[in-house]
Amino acid sequence: MRNKLKNHRGAAAVEFLFVLPILLFFLFGIVEFGLLLYNKAMITNASREGARVGITYTPKASVTDIENRVKAYCKENLMITFDSTPSEPKLDPPPVPCVNTGDELKVTVIYTYDFLMGSFFFPSLDLKGETVMRCE
Repeated sequence: MRNKLKNHRGAAAVEFLFVLPILLFFLFGIVEFGLLLYNKAMITNASREGARVGITYTPKASVTDIENRVKAYCKENLMITFDSTPSEPKLDPPPVPCVNTGDELKVTVIYTYDFLMGSFFFPSLDLKGETVMRCE
């Protein structure tokens, strides 16, 4: 009977070693997905801020004013990335400034998100935030 009990020692440790990598993979995946959603929300909000600056009638905003507001919003709200040199958001295509009241202004912001754990599978992903507002 004693020999039978000695043979089972360490079985839990071996089972834990098999399960640990899977648990860590899911844990880091959840964190990574959460950061991705956070950055997507920040990019969408940055496009709204840029559009809001662009639709105001006085003074008329230029593409540079819109771009500066988008970049300032992203810096204020601290985009989360694991890259040592994070990419800056860019406007692609550049918005057409307002000419007449009621015209649509479309601001599209693209940000390249670099993955921490997912870099083995896909190195980066372009996040896109888009807002359309009518000029005042």
